[in-house]
Amino acid sequence: KVNNSFKNILGYSENKFLQSSVLDFAHEDDIEITKDELKNLGEGKPVVNFKMRMKCQNGQYRWLNWCAQTNQNGTKVYAAARDVTEEFNLAEIEKKNIELQKEKSIADRTAKNKELFLANMSHEIRTPMNGIIGVLDLLEEAKTNPSDEEIYYLNTIRTSSNTLLNIINDVLDLSKLEAGKTVLRKEDFSIEEAIHQIPSLFKGNALKKNITILTEIDSKLPKYLKSDINRLIQILSNLASNAIKFSDENSEVIIRASLIEKKDDDVKMRFEVTDFGIGISENDQKRLFQAFNQVDLSRTKKFEGTGLGLAICKQLVELFDGNIGVLSNQGQGSTFWFTLNSEIGKAPEKTKSQKNNAHEKFEGTRVLLVDDKNVNLLVAKAMLEKLKCEVTTAKNGKEAVNTFKPNLFDIVLMDIQMPELDGLEATKIIQKEHGKSVPIIALTANAMEGDKETYLNSGMDGYIAKPVTLDQLKKVMGSLIG
Repeated sequence: KVNNSFKNILGYSENKFLQSSVLDFAHEDDIEITKDELKNLGEGKPVVNFKMRMKCQNGQYRWLNWCAQTNQNGTKVYAAARDVTEEFNLAEIEKKNIELQKEKSIADRTAKNKELFLANMSHEIRTPMNGIIGVLDLLEEAKTNPSDEEIYYLNTIRTSSNTLLNIINDVLDLSKLEAGKTVLRKEDFSIEEAIHQIPSLFKGNALKKNITILTEIDSKLPKYLKSDINRLIQILSNLASNAIKFSDENSEVIIRASLIEKKDDDVKMRFEVTDFGIGISENDQKRLFQAFNQVDLSRTKKFEGTGLGLAICKQLVELFDGNIGVLSNQGQGSTFWFTLNSEIGKAPEKTKSQKNNAHEKFEGTRVLLVDDKNVNLLVAKAMLEKLKCEVTTAKNGKEAVNTFKPNLFDIVLMDIQMPELDGLEATKIIQKEHGKSVPIIALTANAMEGDKETYLNSGMDGYIAKPVTLDQLKKVMGSLIG
């Protein structure tokens, strides 16, 4: 006999059940285990909570939980089944959720380890770079008359140092973009002034190859935009740098900005950087904009680079809700283009110009300089003395706390990672004991996204990332000591 509930679950007639074996309805993956249970039942063993999938008349499968046993002489089987499809599905969902949580946890740990590695790598490389670039700044400030050969060597060191620093920054930029930690910072700026900055950035490289950098700005564009000027200049600089690198001598690079659409207070723009150099083949164009990919991968390749620049440009453009691409024919040059959206801005407020070049502004300023690395102390102390500051040094946070007195110092330059007591803890103790009596500036090789905000939120008044330059010192110190 088959009751109505069972017939309703699977949808077959009673005759269909009576003329068939339970195996005729079993899912193919459950047949073997069902045979085992039937064998146990034939040997007089009861079946308890046996779950299997059975095919319905509509072709779907339902999960049934069976309990069965035979009578004493084994001539009859009494069986009952309960439809547990929904319960089983919920259990499967829960199981998948647990698996997803485990996978997410592993991915989070991997991302955290990657971020920690990059932070440590950046810190450890920036520390010696601080010594190299700092000493170069001091040599350029020195009142000496170096020979042409010495100038050549100094320029070589400067170029190599900046190249290494750019690689570090590219790796960190890409990591921040991939982690979704890069946020556009909107401010009002002149689009004309932004575009005209680019040729001046590459004046030296362009002169070496006798390349003229031209700019063309659509008159229909708003005079002012409200967007992230630094990221816009970063994209244009990267494209312009590539254009100069791959251009023939005695040629031109053209930077264009044009209006696509203006709607209410928003605009959509197109930027182009055109060169008349070696061009890019159709096959090579497919590999552009991918991290660590370079067009020239041969062992005799002529052009240097990490292959990160265009990948960073692509992700930055996407932050602006734009697109990026290239038009090129091999041997005929290339045009890299991108679009972006921006709010229409207004004229930025004028700020009082700081006398960053007037060393007299800092004359007599009493500075407590705190760093555990001798080379960092040497470089920063020499720079501060160039500014006619009076400098006292401390080798760690504990020494800084013991040395500091409000009536002895006008400003503190504090490293972050130090033995005995780190810079953040030292700052907290100084401010707890003496209040915010003097400005404290973080002077650190920690340059990951969010580091600056962390230090400012902890009570510090300024931030300078190593490698430090004389101009940075003048700018940040000048903003704090009036």
